Amino acid sequence: MLNRFSSNTILAKAHAMYAGQLTAANYNDLLNCKSVGEIATYLKNRTVYADVLQDAVTETLHRKQLESILRKRLFNQYASMCRYELSIGTELYRCFIIQAEVEEILSFLRFLCNHHPEDYIFSLPPFLNEHTKLNLFALAEIKDFEEILRVLNGTEYFKIVEPFVRQSRETGEIDYFSLEAEMKKYEFDTLCDIVDQAFSGSYKKDVRSYLEREVDIENIINIYRLKHTIQASKEEIDELLVFGRSALTKQELEYLAAASTDTEFLARLKNTRIGQRLREKNYDYLEEGVQKVRFDLEKYSFRFSTNPYIVMFSYIFLAENEVRNITHIIEGIRYSIPPETIKTMLIGVDG
Repeated sequence: MLNRFSSNTILAKAHAMYAGQLTAANYNDLLNCKSVGEIATYLKNRTVYADVLQDAVTETLHRKQLESILRKRLFNQYASMCRYELSIGTELYRCFIIQAEVEEILSFLRFLCNHHPEDYIFSLPPFLNEHTKLNLFALAEIKDFEEILRVLNGTEYFKIVEPFVRQSRETGEIDYFSLEAEMKKYEFDTLCDIVDQAFSGSYKKDVRSYLEREVDIENIINIYRLKHTIQASKEEIDELLVFGRSALTKQELEYLAAASTDTEFLARLKNTRIGQRLREKNYDYLEEGVQKVRFDLEKYSFRFSTNPYIVMFSYIFLAENEVRNITHIIEGIRYSIPPETIKTMLIGVDG
C-alpha cells in the first residue's frame, strides 16, 4: 500500500501527464485539416504527440498507421505509470493487459463474424504482442471459428470461447452477443479479484466502487442493444448481465431487463443515477449519451480524488477518449464529413 509521499508523487505524475491534453483550439485546428497527413503533421508539430511522431514521415502516413502510433503512445504511457511506482505497478499492469487482451479477441471476432477476418491485421497493435501471452499475429491468420481454439489454447480465454465454437459447429455462426458478455464477465471478475487481493481499506472500497460503475455502464448498454436489435426477452438478457459486481442491485437490473421495448427501457432508466445524469445531455444514441456521462464522472474523479488508483484509472479513460476523438476526426475527414458534424461525435470537447 502506498504511503502519503508515494500517493502524492503518483497524483503529481498523473496530472503532469494530463497537462498536455488537446485544447478546444487544437480540436478546431484538427477539424479543419483536409487529410490524414495534415492531421499527423499538426499532431507532430503542435501537440504532445510529437514524442511518438518525431521519426514519422507524417505526410505519407496512412489512417491505420497513424491510429496504431497513437495507440502505442497510450500503451507506453500506461507502462510508464506502472513502472513509476512498483508498489502499484504489478496490479495495474495486470489490469491493463487483461483489458487489452479481451478487446483484441473481441475485435478479431467481430471481423470473423462479418466474414472478413483478413482485415484484422490492419487494426492489430503490433506493440501489444510483446506484452501479452496471446499471439496476435497468429490470431490474424485464422480463417474460421475452429482455428481460434488452437491460438487460445493454454490461455484463460480458451474455456470461455470453446463452448461457443462447439455451438457454431451446428449453427455455422458464433453467438457474438453472448460471447462478448462472457468475456466482459471474465474481465470484470478478474479485475475485482485483483482489487480484493491487492488493496485494503478505503483504497479498496474506492476502486471497487469505480469498477462497479464500469459494470453498470456495460450492463446498461448491453440491455439497450439487445432490446433495440433483437427485442430480447428478460430471460435472454439476464443470462448476459454481470450480477454481483454492479452498483445497481439485482432487482434494479432485472427491472430494466424486463422492459418490453427499448423505449420502455429508456423510460425505466431515467430512475437510475446514470439515467438522471443523461437528462442533462444531448445525444443521438444511448452509447453516446452514456459516454458523455462517463466523461464527466472520470474528469471529476481525476481532478478531485486523492486515491492514486482512481486518478490513474480516470487518466487512462481520458487519454483513451482523446485518441478516440482523434480517430473520429480521421474517419470523418476520410469520408468528407463536414467539420461541424464531426464535432458532434467528439466527447468532452468544448468551444
